[in-house]
This record gives sequence, structure tokens and C-alpha cells, in this order.
Amino acid sequence: MKKGLSLHLGLNFVDPDHYDGWNGELFACEADANDMTALAKSRGFKTQTLLREKVTAKAVKDAILNAAKKLRSGDIFFLTYSGHGGQVPDTNGDEGRFGDANDQKDETWCLFDREFIDDELAALYARFKAGVRILVLSDSCHSGSVTREAIPGGPKARVRLLPPQMAARVYEKNKAIYDAIQRGVTGSEQLSIKATVLLISGCQDRQLSNDGDSNGLFTGTMKQVWADGSFLGGYKNFRDQIVARMPRNQTPNYFVIGAQNKAFEDEQPFTIDAKAKKPAAAKKASSSSAGRRETPVDAVLRELEKMGLTQPKPATNIKKFFADCEKADRALGLDFTRTDVFRERLLKAFPGMTLRKSDLLKGRYTTPQEIAALAP
Repeated sequence: MKKGLSLHLGLNFVDPDHYDGWNGELFACEADANDMTALAKSRGFKTQTLLREKVTAKAVKDAILNAAKKLRSGDIFFLTYSGHGGQVPDTNGDEGRFGDANDQKDETWCLFDREFIDDELAALYARFKAGVRILVLSDSCHSGSVTREAIPGGPKARVRLLPPQMAARVYEKNKAIYDAIQRGVTGSEQLSIKATVLLISGCQDRQLSNDGDSNGLFTGTMKQVWADGSFLGGYKNFRDQIVARMPRNQTPNYFVIGAQNKAFEDEQPFTIDAKAKKPAAAKKASSSSAGRRETPVDAVLRELEKMGLTQPKPATNIKKFFADCEKADRALGLDFTRTDVFRERLLKAFPGMTLRKSDLLKGRYTTPQEIAALAP
């Protein structure tokens, strides 16, 4: 029998003594960690959750090393992080492998007592045995170079970012610590990672991840796509469906390091033993759901607004809108696009509706009213 261990990290604040007086208050990170713990338990993982001041560098390192010691080929380690992301100068020259070589920065997780550098994580991944699957979900910002970009949700939105000016101050204050850490993992570019590490992050290195009131935007959207286990498909499709539901300036990343393992990538997410009988999927919502109570026009307008159409009205001209969305989403490398999400949600809200994606892309429908007329 295959074994599944998981570790879930969430902290809504950090130690101001280390972060030069900054406590980085957030709202939803601990809720994210608790929700990921519940998801992991529902899939049969043995879980460990660290929150607040317990999310220290030592505790995280010890927990990952413990998993590396216990897991064998075919087992899986599920790691999630919700909190601030930051950067420190790349002093060992390995950023070409684990991030953006042009920015000369290493990405970090802002743990309670200090930043945890991506080099450290790579070194820990190298401790896992060949054949182990490692799934990482990171709901945090990964770069300070995006301060010029518009922030989803407007100026009052909370983002999970250690501000660049503060990051520079924290580094200068603790320069000896961070430089010593990187010296200790010098040569991580040559590390032999025998396990397969699959990361789905909340955004790209040069983007920001939004916090929220109940979940981070990435975590909340991921939960919607997962739908209590009713999602069917592999990790790439899972990530694509998440992206298709999110603003274009927060695009979850997907990449794999270590050993290639296509079977792992093709599994239904959060599977411990792909050969075992899959857990029963959650029951689908009945036709009396909230979407069913909407009028067809209301539902179409709501979904168009989610896709990015500003203030849609029943007579809004949408002839080119879907083709433009499809082109933009394909440019991001998505297989499951916003057009797919639009169609999927309407068919779920109105069973029996005849709505073909090809007709949307060919501009067959001129207005939202014409699409709504397809509802039975």
C-alpha cells in the first residue's frame, strides 16, 4: 500500500523582530492551511499542520526531512504554503534553474522567524528517494519586481508580498544569516533530485497573489475547481482550469523538477495510490442550485463579467469577445480556457442547454441575450 504524508503551512503574520518591525498581517493564510489539511485528510493523507509562530525554519525543515526519511518509491508528499513571498539576492548563481535568471534573486517563503530560500527547498527535495512524488501548492507572491503591475481587486486588495523595500532592509539586517544559508547549499544547480517535484504556485515569479477574507484567491479558486473531489483529469488540466477562472495578472504557474513521471502528472490530483480504487466523487449540485434560480440572462451576464467583459448588458456586442479570450488564453499555454469555463458553468446551471464552444468562437452569437435564449 502506498503512503501519503502532507505538511500544511499557514501564517497570517511574521515576527517583527526579524522583519525589521514589519509583521506582514494577512487574513486568510491560516484558513488556507486548515482547508488544505481537511482536503488531504479526505484523500487519506497523514497530515501535519503548522500555523503562526510554529511555522519556523527549523520546524519546516524537520518536517520535510521526516517525510523524506519515511517515504519510499511510489509514495507521495503533499506540501502547501500560504503566506508572504519574498526575495533575497542570489549569491550562489543558481537562479537560472529554479527561477528567473534575469532578476538575480532567489524566491523565498516568509516563515515566522526568517525567510526560507528556494535553494533550501531544492536541497530538501534532493533528500527524497527515487520514485517519490512530491506535490507542492504555494499561495504566495514570488517576486518584488511586479510593483508596477495592476493588482487584482483594486488598490485596497491585500497581496501576499514582502514589499521590495522591506525585503532589502530585512536582507541587510540579516545578511550574514542569508549569505551563510546560500553558501551551505552552493551548487544546488547540480543537485540530483531523484524524486519528482510538481509545483503549482499561486502566480508567476513576476506577479502578485491576492489574499482574501476566507481563502487566498488561488486557494479559493483551486477549491472551486476541485469541487470536493468531482474534478476528473490530471494536474496540468487541473492547473489550466484554475487559471481560466482567475484574473490574467495572477496566473498560477506549473512546473516539474527532478525525475520525469508522466503517470504522476496524469493522476487525479491528491491521489495516494493511483492503482487503488478512487474515492467516490462528491455529489453534484442539484438543479435547484443558486445558478438554477437565476434567469438565463442573469447567468450569462454574470459569467461574461467573470471572463473580463466590463459591465455586460443583454444587448452588448460580444461577437469577437470569445475569440479574443481564446487567443489570449492559448498564448498562456492553457488547454482549458475561459471559454470552456463559461460554457461549463452555463451547462451546469441549465441542464439541457445546447451551447457549442465552436459557435462561441465563430461569433455566431452577437449578444448575451442570444446565448441566454438557448436555455431550456
